[in-house]
Amino acid sequence: RDVFPLRVAVAAARAHREALANCANEESSEAIRWRPWSEQAVEETIRAGKIAFVDFTAAYCTVCTVNKLLAINTQEVIEKLKTLGVATFQGDFSSGDSDVFAALQKHGRAGVPLNLIYPAGRPEAPLVLDTELTKSYLLQKLDEAAVSRSASAATLGS
Repeated sequence: RDVFPLRVAVAAARAHREALANCANEESSEAIRWRPWSEQAVEETIRAGKIAFVDFTAAYCTVCTVNKLLAINTQEVIEKLKTLGVATFQGDFSSGDSDVFAALQKHGRAGVPLNLIYPAGRPEAPLVLDTELTKSYLLQKLDEAAVSRSASAATLGS
C-alpha cells in the first residue's frame, strides 16, 4: 500500500546520485535564479510580456525534491528557461505561509508541490502542472506556454 513513498525515495536517491555525478562532470553548473513568489510580482511579470514559472515547494516535501532533481534543475530545463526568457518564482510553504496556502487552494491543491506556468499576457490562465514532473513533460509545457505567448501576441497585434 505504501509503494508510492518507497518509489519516490528510490527515485530521489537515484536522482541525487546522478545529480552529484553530473556536477562533478560539468565545468560550470548553472542554477535557476529564483525570485520570491508574490501574486503581484508574478502578475506584473506576465503583463510585461514574459512567461512565468512558479514552484510552490517546502523543505519537508519529498516529491518537491524529486521534481527538482529529475526535472526542474536539469541542464535542459535551465537552458529552455533561459532561451524563452522565463521569470522563475518560488513560494516556500515550509512554515505554512498563508498567502502560499491561498494560492495552493486557488489551484485546487491542499499542499505542495504545485508548479504553474503562466503564458505571457495571460495571468488568468496558468498551466497547472502534474504533481510529479519529468524533464520531458516540463519541457513540453514550457513549449506550450511559448506557443501560447506567440498566439497571444498575434491576437493583440491584430
